[in-house]
Amino acid sequence: MKFCPHCGGDLSAYIAVEHGNSAGAAASIHPTGGKYNQDSIWRRLTKEAEALKGSPPDAIQLMANAVDRVRGCFSGNDPVSTIVHLAVDRDIQPQGGVLYRATMLEGRMETSPEQLEQMGYAVDEGKLVTVDDVPVSQAYTAIHYWGGERQHRRWHLTQPVEINPSRNGNPFFMDENMIAFGAKWRDCEKMEEGLLELHGLLCEGVKKDRCIGIPVAVELAVQ
Repeated sequence: MKFCPHCGGDLSAYIAVEHGNSAGAAASIHPTGGKYNQDSIWRRLTKEAEALKGSPPDAIQLMANAVDRVRGCFSGNDPVSTIVHLAVDRDIQPQGGVLYRATMLEGRMETSPEQLEQMGYAVDEGKLVTVDDVPVSQAYTAIHYWGGERQHRRWHLTQPVEINPSRNGNPFFMDENMIAFGAKWRDCEKMEEGLLELHGLLCEGVKKDRCIGIPVAVELAVQ
């Protein structure tokens, strides 16, 4: 394919670095100035994730394909802003409506931390992890741990990642098996290593005690 299906831009400069897609990765180029089409990306990734259910692609190949398709967007010392799209093999949003249940029971709940974790909620020292008083998922805390204030420089990110635990965020959100967050890279030197680390955190959990979700399709969109 010579031209970008999203904006019609010439992709010939990037074709030389493009790997095969045998591992099932999806990572289209969005050259700077190209139009971002969230719906188109998620239709494609959802279809690929469904096709790969039960047979997740090799993590190294998955992330290598994603990085190679945006490598040509780096020029000189200019940082590159991306939206990282991850489709995993299971729903990552908490299940069970813990706030609704607490409201109906006038705040009285007898749900253990272990039960809350089984429902997908993030729990720290026996308490629900919240953002603006709203409980968040284990996927949220994994991404925050990976690319937050403490670790983002490790992956050559210029700032902490932008994440939104809401189902209704745009363009950053988490819903069903879909995750989209913002990452601004100083260069692409640590991009593949960083994404592989994130893959591991999602597969094993921050505490390495449970699988949050296995990434099966990935796309980086350059803003």
